[in-house]
Amino acid sequence: MAAQVATVIPSAVMVPWLDQLAAETLPAVSDAARVALRQRHLETAALLHRDRLLDSPKPIQWARLVKIMEIVDPYYLWARNDPVSLKGVFETLPYEFVVEARQLRTRLLKDRENAARSDKDR
Repeated sequence: MAAQVATVIPSAVMVPWLDQLAAETLPAVSDAARVALRQRHLETAALLHRDRLLDSPKPIQWARLVKIMEIVDPYYLWARNDPVSLKGVFETLPYEFVVEARQLRTRLLKDRENAARSDKDR
């Protein structure tokens, strides 16, 4: 349970106990901890992309934006108080990026719902 909670704790918050859980001998615990570690590393990468987004040339901006949207839970991308939120970035990016990003977010959310539904049906 602690490893699953660590998945949603912002990557800026230190969770030193997560490495200990990843080394745990129980497979369910170590697997959940590794998933959490991976997600936290991805979020850190997304933050780096976001920090470099506005200084990049337009084609690279789009590539960074898509990558961020692929690796961060789409629910957090529009939340203004979340560290990985793109809300402030969207105010600066070209309008067509915002339109495309909204469409991509809708698709990602739908994919997530479909995956959850298929997991539930198993």
